[in-house]
Amino acid sequence: DNHGSMLCEASADRDRPPSSPDYADLSERKLRALSPLPNPLVPLPAQIVHLDLSRNELFDLPSLAALTSLETLDLSRNWFQTLPSTISDVPTIKVIRASHNMLRGSQPALIVPVLAGLHNLSVLDIRFNQKCGHAALAATLSSLLPSVDVQLTVCFPRPPDAFVGESPADRDATLLRSQLEPWPTTMLRRRLVADFGQSPLPPNVPRSEVMSKLLSLYSSEPPRLAVAVS
Repeated sequence: DNHGSMLCEASADRDRPPSSPDYADLSERKLRALSPLPNPLVPLPAQIVHLDLSRNELFDLPSLAALTSLETLDLSRNWFQTLPSTISDVPTIKVIRASHNMLRGSQPALIVPVLAGLHNLSVLDIRFNQKCGHAALAATLSSLLPSVDVQLTVCFPRPPDAFVGESPADRDATLLRSQLEPWPTTMLRRRLVADFGQSPLPPNVPRSEVMSKLLSLYSSEPPRLAVAVS
């Protein structure tokens, strides 16, 4: 689920606190559309550097040309199927965060020619977009955007040791790992935090390491005694 919450990212995607004078926080407002920015309904700092539009219902953006100092644009957890072409209005942009959307994994949908022309761009975060999870796409973007740290979640082909068995029929149902395999990696991460009080793992830690850590913690638990009921 690209819109599910993830504990380890609750604060990691925010580059500046909302109290910062150059930070505009328009997150979590159920926005489905925006008029050209800035406008009377959406007051913004004169020299906005960080714009947070995360956790809305946006699927397009108006012109951003008036935001002449913008460096960070957070579009995570919205409804974007393509990156908005109006990003080209902002040559100062350094960081684009678009994780947990519905982005298609094609060069036109990811406006690769536009991104290649943004010479200040250093980070493109498109993690947890289901259609952007192919290793071939990661290789293509790395080749076409060599100076950009492209962050995506590779899930096909499956990374080595990510899963045991191709299907439930191939697994020993008596083993804890077999019982955990159907869970998405996000849920495994939540278990580490909620059940064992672990600090959230960095997003780049692969599923195999998350699973290994979780299994190790479970195995270290003292055995639970059965209570006889008379």
